[in-house]
Amino acid sequence: MESAVRLSTGPEGAVLLVQITDLHLPETAGSPVAGVDTDRNLRKVLRAMAGSLPRKPDLILATGDIADTGAASAYMRFQQYMNEVEAPVFGLPGNHDRPSVLFDIWRGHVPEWIDTPAWRIVMLDSTLPGEDAGRLGPERLGGLRTALDSTTNHVLVVLHHHPVPVCSQWLDKYMLEDSSALFECIGGCEQVRAVLCGHVHQELDGRHHGRDESAHTPVRVLASPSTAFQFAPRTREYALDDAGPAYRWLLLHPDGRLDTAVEYLTAHSAGP
Repeated sequence: MESAVRLSTGPEGAVLLVQITDLHLPETAGSPVAGVDTDRNLRKVLRAMAGSLPRKPDLILATGDIADTGAASAYMRFQQYMNEVEAPVFGLPGNHDRPSVLFDIWRGHVPEWIDTPAWRIVMLDSTLPGEDAGRLGPERLGGLRTALDSTTNHVLVVLHHHPVPVCSQWLDKYMLEDSSALFECIGGCEQVRAVLCGHVHQELDGRHHGRDESAHTPVRVLASPSTAFQFAPRTREYALDDAGPAYRWLLLHPDGRLDTAVEYLTAHSAGP
């Protein structure tokens, strides 16, 4: 992880942020992953964003599993795709990524946090070497505390692994292992407006109350579908859903309000 980044905002001080996640780009473009061409789906998502959003986004976040096997060639293609987007792009590693390779190729695009005039977007690396589950640990949680203590802005916390169950037995084995420590860290910070994650290849918009529901305002937790393929929700074993690729947009208002929606493409939409 690298140092902080400062960005300006759009009209009326609002930040239009787009999340893309779980891209799963293979070593060679066109090689199928889970039966789909993930490069093709990503390009379709980027075109849909350009045609559907009300204005150019202020930034794009890629929240992990950018590559399917951590191949350097996948990150180089990803960088080429992002060079064609007219917005700053930042990201995080996921459990399928090789962080050292990602950081080396995408140098300068993996900050500890991103500051705008009214918001701080904190980027947390939740990966564990060789593991599908995630963990922050004392050092990364300490970095989160520093990020929270050093700003009076509204805060969006971003990581790859889901910190709350999604009621899929096989998938919840691979969630954030120290999620209770994460919520303890942010529970007393009224500036935190939401936690945003990927990893689950499906949509979630819920609230985490913590162990003492009367002590703190519940934290909004957002999970987003993949640009590549989706997992069937609420399953005991691994299964794919027939929903198409997707992305999430978030509008961060200066007063701390957050508007968001997920935009799906049809599974067989036309185009290269």
